[in-house]
Amino acid sequence: SNHGACLKNLDFDRDQHGTQQVFNTIGTHSHKERETRAFLIALDQKTPYHYTHKSTVETEATGTVVYTLQTEAGTIEKTFVVDKQKHKMDLTIKVTPTQGSTLRPRLIFPSPYLHALGSSDFVNAFVIDRSGRFSKRAQARVDQRAGDFTPQTFGTEDKYFVHSMIEDKDRFARRAYYKVVDQQTSSFLEAQKVDKETTWTVSFYMGPKTGAAINPVAPQLDQTLDYGFLSPLTKGALYLLNLINKYVGNYGWAIVIVTFLFKLLLLPFSLSGHKKMQKMQEFQRELQYIRQKYKDNPEMAQRMEQELIREKGMPGLAGCLPMLLQVPMFWVLNAALNNSIELYRAPFVFWIKDLSLPDPYFVLPALGAVGLFISMTTSDKKMTAKQVMIFMGVGLVIFAFTSNMAAGLALFF
Repeated sequence: SNHGACLKNLDFDRDQHGTQQVFNTIGTHSHKERETRAFLIALDQKTPYHYTHKSTVETEATGTVVYTLQTEAGTIEKTFVVDKQKHKMDLTIKVTPTQGSTLRPRLIFPSPYLHALGSSDFVNAFVIDRSGRFSKRAQARVDQRAGDFTPQTFGTEDKYFVHSMIEDKDRFARRAYYKVVDQQTSSFLEAQKVDKETTWTVSFYMGPKTGAAINPVAPQLDQTLDYGFLSPLTKGALYLLNLINKYVGNYGWAIVIVTFLFKLLLLPFSLSGHKKMQKMQEFQRELQYIRQKYKDNPEMAQRMEQELIREKGMPGLAGCLPMLLQVPMFWVLNAALNNSIELYRAPFVFWIKDLSLPDPYFVLPALGAVGLFISMTTSDKKMTAKQVMIFMGVGLVIFAFTSNMAAGLALFF
């Protein structure tokens, strides 16, 4: 828009198996929308808004748009170069102060905001300072009186998108800081005062929080991916899910296949664990028999127990290993589902339209609870009423636990 020479609208299109999805990250819910427009240049005194569109040049690789403005203090020219292959934009700012005047431009760009997420969305501010240290803080903890001097990277993120300055080769941003207006965070890049013609070029990443989009443009933004301490495993799981999804065309079935492959990988441990569990049960039966037989002779009971241990060994907890190995996979999928746009609004079957949200009809949690109950009660020996009640209680706990988690995670369970 020539009103401020600002980015008025920014849409990301995605074809989700024949369904076109659009994500808008530039748009505002602020009452002071004019002062927080994307890439507005603010000055010390009156900020000019009425730019003139100078030219637009389209090539196969880029789109270039130029705006100019003449004020009493001097002229400003803004050149936007948008990369058509990557989520990258270069902005060249040229200021020419009138004789005897000085200009100190401040460049403003807003945080991403997805209206569809509503209150479940969040905003974090992050910076990579001059020393290369990465830090992130929630919007509520942003200190609007503080600033970072000549940062390497400076920007904001929401759950699925990033808006960030990624390169400042001409050192435009001598100081960078944040302002929160009507619950929307804006990033400010402040230049030094100049009294002669000066040109700066600043590069930005504006796109999704995915490794495939970030790494070709700004690998340092990989630190914004909230995958936790199991980050390498989460990235591997996402890669596998995306690869399978290309062939099956459904992330839900991709999760089913990944779960099957994971169980197949654990099969040797499961078989070994099953044998060890059987040995443990046999050991417990013999131990119970000894204690019952020699209940009136503690010394003999202790001697026979030691003899049993020497003969058959003390069963360990190896039978629980397959269950323990599933815990990392559970957390890996949890991180992927909660923080990956690939699985946002990804449908599975008729009633599940979004694998990143809980099952609206609790079908998957119910199946998980029933399946767990059946697996626990499938045994050669007869179950007591007390054991059945305990297992039913465990099933109900699992139902309650999975009811509020992402449908994709309940599907894995």
